[in-house]
Amino acid sequence: ISAISEGRRDRIRRRSMGFVFQSVALISLMSAYENVEFALRVAGVRKGRRRRAESCLNFVGLRNRMHHRPGELSGGEQQRVAIARAIAHRPSLIFADEPTAELDTHMALQVMKLFRDLVNEERATVIMTTHDPNMMELADKVYTLEDGQVVEVIDNDLSANGNGGEPAQSEPDAAEQPEPPEQPAPAKQGEVSEGRNRVTALLKKVKVIFTRVQRPRKRERRVAQSAVSGGGNRVAALLRKVKGIFARKSARKGEPDDTV
Repeated sequence: ISAISEGRRDRIRRRSMGFVFQSVALISLMSAYENVEFALRVAGVRKGRRRRAESCLNFVGLRNRMHHRPGELSGGEQQRVAIARAIAHRPSLIFADEPTAELDTHMALQVMKLFRDLVNEERATVIMTTHDPNMMELADKVYTLEDGQVVEVIDNDLSANGNGGEPAQSEPDAAEQPEPPEQPAPAKQGEVSEGRNRVTALLKKVKVIFTRVQRPRKRERRVAQSAVSGGGNRVAALLRKVKGIFARKSARKGEPDDTV
């Protein structure tokens, strides 16, 4: 490829390759349908653009949102529009630069399912870069790069599972299954009666303890009441003494005893 002219490389990228960018890179002034239809114009498709654009948006589950602009779509919906745009001209090779980096786990799995459907139905090859180990488990082959060098190659061979490209869940071996816990033997009638008697005796002891605790509190309240009544008697005696003093003073001056 490096030996051919720049014009031929441009035609190969435009017609045989599709690109899904990490930043989505949708045209904000165009609707979802217009973004996909514009990619068909760039690829040189002249006939059936409308039908193909609607088919691609329906493939990614956005047929009812095709006339919305990117600002009116969620992050997962924008990413699906970008996928529809990348596959609209039926490329044989699709490059996806961390397409799930800005998505939550649920949306990321939806995007990966779309890629699996592209491989199975459109017969396309998807080359995706990612740092998410969960996404790596859904790929047929994983190349691990370190400092620009391939250090590990893992062949998941998902197509051999026969379940649509999704990893098969192995059933546990019967020998490895843990034994069910032993159920306790039912208690006899005599043991139940004895247990009830013990509970009743404990409740009686608790009642006695609470009664002992409450008795000092009653005594304290009685002492407090007697102290209040004693204090009231002292105040009354003082008031009588004051009244007597004023009575004597008024008697000396010949005034009536109305002072107090």
